[in-house]
Amino acid sequence: MTPATPDDPRTEAPPAAPAEAGPAARATKASTGAKATKSAKTTKSAKAATSTKATNRTKPATAAKGAKAATTTDRGPAPVAEVAATPEPEAATELADALATGGLPGPTSPEALAAWLVGRRWYAGADPSAAEPLQVTLATVALPVDPPLATGLVDTHRDDRYQLLVPLSADADRPDVGDDPGAAGVLARWIAGGGTSADGPSGRVVGHWLDGTAPLGDGAARPLGGEQSNTSVIIGGTHVLKLFRRLQPGPHPEIEVGRHLAHTADAGTAAPVARLAGWYEHEADGETTALGVVQELVPGALDAWGLVLSGLAGDPGGLLARLRRLGTAVAELHGALAVPAHDAAGAAADAPEAFGAVPLVPDRLRGVVDGIGA
Repeated sequence: MTPATPDDPRTEAPPAAPAEAGPAARATKASTGAKATKSAKTTKSAKAATSTKATNRTKPATAAKGAKAATTTDRGPAPVAEVAATPEPEAATELADALATGGLPGPTSPEALAAWLVGRRWYAGADPSAAEPLQVTLATVALPVDPPLATGLVDTHRDDRYQLLVPLSADADRPDVGDDPGAAGVLARWIAGGGTSADGPSGRVVGHWLDGTAPLGDGAARPLGGEQSNTSVIIGGTHVLKLFRRLQPGPHPEIEVGRHLAHTADAGTAAPVARLAGWYEHEADGETTALGVVQELVPGALDAWGLVLSGLAGDPGGLLARLRRLGTAVAELHGALAVPAHDAAGAAADAPEAFGAVPLVPDRLRGVVDGIGA
């Protein structure tokens, strides 16, 4: 994370016009945690003119094995309107079963899903070929929101796992609405409310919201572009929802560091970074996998490279002063990270030694140097 100086805020927000949310997706019956069980034949890849075989194999609904974390935005029509209402539990029954088992010929059928996946910038695998077609399975965990959405967990035969935000609508024309402002707004407000899905065969999804965090605003949601590995949407003009795409089980550094910095700020040692507001995660078979975070928005933020370019273009004479403030901000961030976790107000009791400082004695310094040269 790049700290910000007083005139260079912390969370990027390009001056794009607010996007209008489209009509609400038709609520259709869906089920919680349906799993892929069918085989499907070949399809043509979005990136290569070769056949892509998407085989829906039954697979344990655990968090990803050997996968890694994170993603970028993807394109597609049909935005979903942001609605606060919660549907009745029985409204999540049949459609998610059909989606996950390839029972529908739509965008989440195994063939279409495999072809769509390889066209994403955040897809980490090699392009499929006739020699090694991409094989995928889809498991879903329905979220109790309206319009109906589900967390989709796509596993590939290369042991990678990706996250989708699946529209549970029979007339959906794409498998993912993670970049849609309306759908992202519904998800963010569910997280802010500490929502929990029903526990099903594919596990459950749980939202967390930190105490003392500012509430979500009422402004229009809009996508935040330019990312390679996550999908981010500005929510309410006050926060940013970041949807992780490539998933890995276990603690996520963005959540661990964000929680620590929030707690140190509450204890009087604030760091010049966007504050973590909440997150959501998938739980299954004793494993937890981070799915995304919500952070407070600081409009007009720049990274260090953008800071230098803007300074050279607009005020070359003042660039050194801005860089000095940037250096001060970095020092403040390091100071907050050096606060031991057990000294931070409300710090997680399960990570008492995760943060803090140790003396840089000669032996430790030699170890650092040897590690750099290894």
